[in-house]
Amino acid sequence: MSKSTSRIPSLDGIRAVSIALVMISHYGRDSGHGDPFELGSLGVRIFFVISGFLITGLLLQEMEQEGHIHLLRFYFRRTLRIFPAFYFYLACILLLASRGLAELSFRQALPALTYTSNYDMPSLWLIVHTWSLATEEQFYLIWPAALMLSGRRRGLAVLLGLLIIAPVSSHFLSHRLGHEVPAFFNSPIGIGCLLSLIRPSLHRNRLYRRWIHSHFGFVLPFVVLATNSTALRRGGLADTALSLVLNLSIALSLDWAVVNHDGFIGRILNLGSVTYIGLLSYSLYLWQEPFLSLNEGSFYLSGHWKSLTNAFARIAAIAICTMVSYYFVERPMLRLRSWVEPKLFKRDMPIKSSYRASALNSGG
Repeated sequence: MSKSTSRIPSLDGIRAVSIALVMISHYGRDSGHGDPFELGSLGVRIFFVISGFLITGLLLQEMEQEGHIHLLRFYFRRTLRIFPAFYFYLACILLLASRGLAELSFRQALPALTYTSNYDMPSLWLIVHTWSLATEEQFYLIWPAALMLSGRRRGLAVLLGLLIIAPVSSHFLSHRLGHEVPAFFNSPIGIGCLLSLIRPSLHRNRLYRRWIHSHFGFVLPFVVLATNSTALRRGGLADTALSLVLNLSIALSLDWAVVNHDGFIGRILNLGSVTYIGLLSYSLYLWQEPFLSLNEGSFYLSGHWKSLTNAFARIAAIAICTMVSYYFVERPMLRLRSWVEPKLFKRDMPIKSSYRASALNSGG
């Protein structure tokens, strides 16, 4: 942990890499170049692992400092961190749709509005990316309560149970219903939770310490890329096994990058410009979708607005919308949260967390 900041070193940089993978993928698909290496799914998967790791770290730290998990405070913090920017995005798109500039009705937006779009996948590109946000939101509802009820000692057993039961039940329901049913507990997020739970034990292991303090960790990202390029092209047990290897490789890469934040790769990940993109990653994720899917009919463009088909104009539009979302929605809501929280939870003051969680939509 850096002494000068309460943020975990390298993670903002990893978020920046993740959102870059998503945007490259979406632009490649929209421009006809495709996404042969499945970079978009990899970027989202990395976000998921970070979410599990950070949120579990926050919860474990709260248990250590206060002896329990305050669920109401947790949900209050998540609400003011996640909902404002998300609903601001949806409100803007619905407003454009009401003006005939986009295709999205209130009924079509309902799965996104209710964070259920991973079960009712939208066909419209303007909101198709909300499936991942719904997945994370459901994780926030399940895991903190499960960890609070089980406690830290039994939390690992509960987590392993969720990681086994969720995909099995998903496979069974998909087979019975005749269409794919997403697992109620996301495996990449679960692997991130697992890393946070066993990290102290791992760092006490002599062999693990030797590896993580070596220079061989840079090999893992190549393992991640190689595994990711084939993980989604197989089926059955092969897909499950490759996905597990991929998730574990991402988690270990994350841990290596955090520990070696003062190395060559760490210095790149922690550059001011890179971490700044990581800070913007939530709003970036929300606003990149419509401007990187113009050929899918995101907006009905005419006149001078057709210039948005230019790549530089797209980037500029994404940057403007992201800045508005971050500086006029996200940050004011976080300031409001800091002001309201001590008044609302007088007996349970906010913990002085060394974590500032922020992945796809998880903030400190």
